Amino acid sequence: MSETTTPATTTPAIPTAASTTAATTSAATAGGVELVVVDPATLIFAANVRVDARLDAGFVNSVREQGVLQPIVAHRDSEGGLVVRFGHRRTLAAIEAGRAQVPV
Repeated sequence: MSETTTPATTTPAIPTAASTTAATTSAATAGGVELVVVDPATLIFAANVRVDARLDAGFVNSVREQGVLQPIVAHRDSEGGLVVRFGHRRTLAAIEAGRAQVPV
């Protein structure tokens, strides 16, 4: 690929606690760590998430084709929702790519 292009960037809407409820589709527990597969649109973002996620087209296409390869790190809030700690860009890319499930 010798052609140089400027990647397109997008900024999808960031989910908040008021707009989402985590829906777990499967779960496994190993060593006290729970691994679940959920709809990325149900994950909750804390208020201090950067405004511009800078999702370039290549990153979104990678997530669209291969999925999220590294699980998103989250904790459960008092209502059982999953709040993202690490993996905000992966979550937003999965939403933008139309992925139905991501590992958390």
